[in-house]
Amino acid sequence: MTSDPNHQYVWVWLPDAATPVVCGRVWREGTIHRFLYGRSYLERAGALPLFGLPLSDGPLDPPPGMSLHGALRDALPDAWGQHVILSRLTGRSGLDGDPADLTPITYMRHSSSDRFGAIDFQDAPDAYRARLEPVTLDDLAAAARALEEGRPIQAELDAALAHGTTVGGARPKATLVDETGGLIAKFSSSSDGGVPAVRHEYLALQLARLCGVDTVDAALTTAAGRDALLVRRFDRSQEGGRTLAVSGLTMLQLDEMVGRYATYPDLLDVLRRHAPDPDRVGEQLFVRIAANIALGNTDDHARNHAALWDGNHLTLAPAYDIDPCRTPGWDANQAMAYGRHGERVANLAELVKTHPIYDLDRSTAASIIDRVVTTISESWDAVVDQAGLTRTQADTLRGSRILHPATTHNLTVGPRRFPGTGRRLSAALNAVRQQSTGHSAPTPDLRPPGPQPRSPRISR
Repeated sequence: MTSDPNHQYVWVWLPDAATPVVCGRVWREGTIHRFLYGRSYLERAGALPLFGLPLSDGPLDPPPGMSLHGALRDALPDAWGQHVILSRLTGRSGLDGDPADLTPITYMRHSSSDRFGAIDFQDAPDAYRARLEPVTLDDLAAAARALEEGRPIQAELDAALAHGTTVGGARPKATLVDETGGLIAKFSSSSDGGVPAVRHEYLALQLARLCGVDTVDAALTTAAGRDALLVRRFDRSQEGGRTLAVSGLTMLQLDEMVGRYATYPDLLDVLRRHAPDPDRVGEQLFVRIAANIALGNTDDHARNHAALWDGNHLTLAPAYDIDPCRTPGWDANQAMAYGRHGERVANLAELVKTHPIYDLDRSTAASIIDRVVTTISESWDAVVDQAGLTRTQADTLRGSRILHPATTHNLTVGPRRFPGTGRRLSAALNAVRQQSTGHSAPTPDLRPPGPQPRSPRISR
């Protein structure tokens, strides 16, 4: 067994396989990480290429501008998992450590085996040892809270922390397995500032599904006294099998540092080339963009999109991270441009103009927008109840993040805003100013200049 800090063996689950096989090895050479398929894998019947890594008997360098192949990078922990590993290896508590202090190989070696997709990393090429230990949901929540608060981690919670090292994002989370397959548990965070962010995400997922977006199954629960969102994994089967998957960032062959250049049209081009049903991808992506805009999810970066990979085809994975996080002001942009010339303003009327990109005529695009806006407004009360939000919490969210007036400005279809939204938002802004200054201040006009559309009455 090797202890080389610059070297790891890559294992992979092939379709319908219960156990993994060694696939190749990755090693650091200067500033990049190279990959080489193993001879036994190349000779194996049914061997699949990892995405972006054609089956070859020679070393494969990462794409220009990248230090590690995206298919391997996707199996590394993201922000939360890196902080977990940093805490375990260095003793630094809290979230103030710098994850860049550790190398990708270190993260490969010390993260859990229950990773995104169907890849794992091992020290040896001839013996697979899974880094998994059974834990409870309460253990996971308690360990996440201790790390966030900078408290020492109890020995019995150390195993629980390992379960938070394999899935992306900054929110405290961990992986679980139940009798129906794999789950991801997302916990409320001390950085939420009293906002029920986990319930907001559940609300957005349910509304997106009603709008026609293919979304992951999700359920709300509590653990160790805090909210938790259980999300069904799309890269796991009920029988425990694993499916190769790649992030949008990897599909576009972009490094994390230049992820801001990722766009929906570029993602669509890749999906069209590899999708088993390329004629449907444009509309699928358009509906998702429309829902993201309407639901105030401006965190729709390339890491928050994924596809399943079968060695030949990419299939767009269900939407799994929809966060109503837009700022309450008038100007907001999507993380990824939806137009080929950088158009990204969070406005549905502007999105309609890009309909040819997504193989839609204007009438169909307008109908999709109408359905999204109308569905959110008409389903609002029922889904708010499902999410367990109070009316005050729902009123604060509605109009300031979800269906903000700016998102429907200049839209000629569907309801443009909720009645009274502008008054509620102005009152809230004025209250904040009064609290901070001790006196009332004029509320700025958040509307754009020029004549404003009248708000139609919404039938219920």
